[in-house]
Amino acid sequence: MPLFLLLIPVMVTAFALSFLSIPFLRYLGFKTRHLDHPTARKIHQTPVPLMGGVAILGASLISMIIFGEPFYLKEGAGILMGAVIMAVLGFWDDSKGLSARTKLLGQAGAALILIYSGVRVNLFQWEAVNLA
Repeated sequence: MPLFLLLIPVMVTAFALSFLSIPFLRYLGFKTRHLDHPTARKIHQTPVPLMGGVAILGASLISMIIFGEPFYLKEGAGILMGAVIMAVLGFWDDSKGLSARTKLLGQAGAALILIYSGVRVNLFQWEAVNLA
C-alpha cells in the first residue's frame, strides 16, 4: 500500500482533533492569561490566546499513536520526542521569553534526537549532499 494512503487516517484524525479542541484551548488560554497582546508589529487588535501549538501537537500525537505503523516505531518516537521538545520551547518562549542561545540549544537537541532515532529527509538525489 502506498505511504500516502497510510497517512490519510493520521492526517484526517489530527485535523479533526485539533479542530475540535480549539474552542476549549481558546477558553483555557484566556482563563490562564496565556495571550499574545497587540503591539505595533502585530496585526490583531485584541489579545489572542497562544494555545494553537498545544492543539496541533496533542492532535498529532494522538493520531500517530492510534494509526502509527509499528514498523516505524523508533523513528516515530524520535519525531514525537523532538516535537514535544520544540512545543515546550515554544510554549516557554511565549510565556516567559527565552534567549536565542537557549532556543538554539533546544532546537539542536531536538535535531540530535531525530538523527539518533534514524529519521532521514532525502531532499536531493545525491546521497553525499543529504546530511544525517
